[in-house]
Amino acid sequence: MSNPRNIAQILPQWMQATNEQDEKREYEMERYELGFRTDNLAPSVKEAHDAVQLWLNDILHGEKKRARWVTLHGVPGCGKSYLCTAAIAVLENNGERAQKWRWTKLRDRIFSEEGSELMRWITKMPYLAIDDFLSDDRAKGASVSLLYELMEARLGKWTIFTTNLAPDDIQDARITSRLVRGRNVVVNMQDADDYGLMQYRSRQTLNKH
Repeated sequence: MSNPRNIAQILPQWMQATNEQDEKREYEMERYELGFRTDNLAPSVKEAHDAVQLWLNDILHGEKKRARWVTLHGVPGCGKSYLCTAAIAVLENNGERAQKWRWTKLRDRIFSEEGSELMRWITKMPYLAIDDFLSDDRAKGASVSLLYELMEARLGKWTIFTTNLAPDDIQDARITSRLVRGRNVVVNMQDADDYGLMQYRSRQTLNKH
């Protein structure tokens, strides 16, 4: 299903509205350990880091009425999966019920015989991360429909999504409308580098001297 108004077209208006909503908070922000520094990395990586920090702060400071999603999309290796894994770990370490699933594994499990029970479990999870959604083309139509069903069930619940897809690649109107709905936050990390590759190249350079 094509969508003439995809995320790339919606983001500017959404950003302004969301920033205005987020101006007032009644607690002092904390910085949770997410496992890496944002120094000397692309600005979008810092933006993603800050979005996840704010997501965690609102949860752990009892701002549960402000429930929203964070979606990180960008090139492989820029830190999306690392951030959502670290965020779920922070919640678990603070005694919260939270889970992270790689999309392909979750999709295949739900499509199996145990799917209905797992789907009920996932939709009721208070805090959830879905990593690398729609990351392959296998059963594409069914995958998109399942993702829509999952997103519909997760409306009003704290969720992190990651994807390698660029904004123009997410064309299904059902998906994009939910990613940008209400207070949901979408961070474009397409300008970031592959962090692992950067580290490798740095080591190779040092080894030559």
